[in-house]
Amino acid sequence: LIEVRGKAAHVGRDFTSGVSAVTGLARCLIEVAAISDPDRGLIANVGPIDGGAATNVVPDRARAWGNVRFPDGAASGVLDNRLDALRHAAAAAGCTATVNRAFNRAAKPLTAGTQRLAHLARAVAADLGQRLPFGKTAGVCDGNLMQEAGLACIDTVGVRGGGLHTPQEWIDLPSLVERCQMLAVLIMRLNLAPQALA
Repeated sequence: LIEVRGKAAHVGRDFTSGVSAVTGLARCLIEVAAISDPDRGLIANVGPIDGGAATNVVPDRARAWGNVRFPDGAASGVLDNRLDALRHAAAAAGCTATVNRAFNRAAKPLTAGTQRLAHLARAVAADLGQRLPFGKTAGVCDGNLMQEAGLACIDTVGVRGGGLHTPQEWIDLPSLVERCQMLAVLIMRLNLAPQALA
């Protein structure tokens, strides 16, 4: 959460004594946009935003919520520093800014256990006449917490589809059955041979 404070004033009668928190927030958001470097695994996204109560009042408060992704501890340190520096952007507009954050999903790098689990899942899919492609994303989920606890974890072996989190999101209905079959066989094989992940 980025929260910017300015000074309220009536737009028509006392505009020059006001300090627009919305303008201060806008300066911060330009800085946030410059943080993202997908090739390095650094992503910073903002939305939703909120500011002002009426068009005839210089807004004294504006807020924006966001989401960040990072590959490792060093990158989270870079994000920390860049987010801390937002107060300078707000100050340039005469405002103060507070940035509250919680990096609560550690990055999930490819571990040996996860790689073994992924190859076991792919073998099951092949035995069932299915394809299970591998990919890398900056996604976060409960799997990040599981892997941080030392468990092998693979994600996105559910329904096939596309357009995630957009109005064009879709699913391939037959894949519901296919993926359930694959997961059932994978769980059965792991139960029969748990040492496969060792």
